[in-house]
Amino acid sequence: MIINKKTALSLILPVLLVLFASASILMAGNVQNELVIKDWLLLGPNNLYPPVSTNLSEKEVINEVSKINPLKVIDLIPVEGDVVKWPFLYSDTSTWTKSSDAKISFGKFSSDNYKIGYAVTYLNVSDYLKADLKINSTASVKVYYDGKEIIKLANSEQDKNKDSNTSLDLEPGFHSLVFKTIANKKKGKEKWTISASLKTDKAFNINEFVSNTSSKTHYLDYKELLSSPTIRSVDISPDGKLAIIQCVQTDWPDFNRVSCANVVDIANGNLVYRFIGDRIPARFEWSPDS
Repeated sequence: MIINKKTALSLILPVLLVLFASASILMAGNVQNELVIKDWLLLGPNNLYPPVSTNLSEKEVINEVSKINPLKVIDLIPVEGDVVKWPFLYSDTSTWTKSSDAKISFGKFSSDNYKIGYAVTYLNVSDYLKADLKINSTASVKVYYDGKEIIKLANSEQDKNKDSNTSLDLEPGFHSLVFKTIANKKKGKEKWTISASLKTDKAFNINEFVSNTSSKTHYLDYKELLSSPTIRSVDISPDGKLAIIQCVQTDWPDFNRVSCANVVDIANGNLVYRFIGDRIPARFEWSPDS
């Protein structure tokens, strides 16, 4: 049997197209720039008692209730099984429990009381990167990154699910995300849920640089060890509020050692500005007023 070129091409072309499509799908699947948070520690829900007033709207009541802080967020580094005695809530106690669900639930809304709950998760980060924290909630929620409030999302009884995004500058190390959520008492049988994820706009696997865990035990991996900067000098501003830390660190994924200069707030240790590589000025000089 003799097959001419035209017939051979008609037979081979569909096979090539299938192979090309499969390869494209595999390549696209290899780049996962979103990390869905699935490891949580949950506390509550517990009753919460708002200020007694007949002149406040539902949103105003939620706003007032959200200011109540039964637990100090900055100190929340729980482990599974920790027992918490809630202050001023009739001596109620709760236990931190683990959840591995992408959408966590505090049950259903109550028709007779406002409720409060906490969700905590930890991030192990091996390199500097920027990511968007995306959340969806059916109740009011405040989100804290390493003890600092980054998202405030208020839901009234008329609201449906709410979404919110905020940009995070992730630094190498161990970090906490705390969600304080409050549900009003007029939601009927609707479920009280929260979901969250971290997403980058870069074409690389975020899972190679960020891992999510419900354990506060932090193990250094090789990338974090190699990424640890070597400090060359520290220059403090005249008013003592800022410091410029000049260092050398590993640049991923090329494994190059590059120079960096970090401007740091001395009071809280937060990174104010960062220079790296060719963007570092030839010299730094403080102004008289710092």
